[in-house]
Amino acid sequence: MLDMQLFEDFVTVRLQRELRGQFEVASQRRLHFDVERQVQMKPDLTFRRAGDTVGVADIKYKLASRKESDPDGAYGRAADYYQLLAYMTALDMDEGTLIYSAQANDIAVKSQDGANLLNSTIAVRNMDKRVHAVAIDLSGSPSDIDDQISALSEHLAGSAGISV
Repeated sequence: MLDMQLFEDFVTVRLQRELRGQFEVASQRRLHFDVERQVQMKPDLTFRRAGDTVGVADIKYKLASRKESDPDGAYGRAADYYQLLAYMTALDMDEGTLIYSAQANDIAVKSQDGANLLNSTIAVRNMDKRVHAVAIDLSGSPSDIDDQISALSEHLAGSAGISV
């Protein structure tokens, strides 16, 4: 069983450490969805560089999964995609990332450095926006988890247009 707040804190701290010097990784930064500043939002992670927001991610308190009826479909749940799309829209971002935990048998994609990182991407209809869903498996060794956090860091930097 996974303590979901612990998972969010773990991922946040590890990404802050991994991306130090490349990005400021802010947790729960307050922003507004609307011009009148009436609808408040707090994405789990925003990434800033030289004072500009260059990325957004949301850490989900659930295991990544695909619908049984569509085993090749996107990971995650529709409501999670909608929430991240709202953050992306408010921040004028073309890409955003959902971060899930995964069970070892769900890990299907390997990053170029060999780290396991479950990953799926969807292109949003009628918009030039892409939503990524990634998942890390915390059941491996500390070294395996470090590799996955590194792969996640590379993914986030790449989606922000920065090479690591």
